[in-house]
Amino acid sequence: MKINKSKWLLAAVLVTTAATAGLESEEELRAIEKAHSAVTQIVADFRRSLSVATKGELKKALPGCRVKNLNFDEMKVGRTSHRLRNPDNAPPEWTKPYLNKFSQAKPSEIPKHVLTKISPHRYGYIEPIFVEPICLNCHGRGVEKDVQQAIRETYPKDQALNFDVGDFRGILWLEIKDQ
Repeated sequence: MKINKSKWLLAAVLVTTAATAGLESEEELRAIEKAHSAVTQIVADFRRSLSVATKGELKKALPGCRVKNLNFDEMKVGRTSHRLRNPDNAPPEWTKPYLNKFSQAKPSEIPKHVLTKISPHRYGYIEPIFVEPICLNCHGRGVEKDVQQAIRETYPKDQALNFDVGDFRGILWLEIKDQ
């Protein structure tokens, strides 16, 4: 059986195009790699500091519940929520549509991450934050009175209460500059 080379080549191009249609550009893939690397470090540092902070009095753990920017040269890092505790964590404008959408969705409907173009050579990356058991000490329904008082003193406009394990809590966001 003789195969027509031009038909075979056309079929190969169509299959390749169909298979790669959903893939990100090289620039987007680099941005995702940078974001995943940064998020891994940020989350590890956050868990470590929160674990240490909660070993003593819970009300003293408040300063430990912060995301620290680990000096990433090409990105800005932050955490925000649809129900803020700390007004310094107000959402950047580009994250607001995602916060609105995620806060109204079931946790299973929220993507594991989102990459969006903010401007030429600048991307926004988002990972959702879900409530874990340790979070209930300060964000749950049965927060101890002394912890509640310390939260009110530090954050008088706190809205970050009455969560349950698995609830959408907010997002970790990064702004990534592509080189």
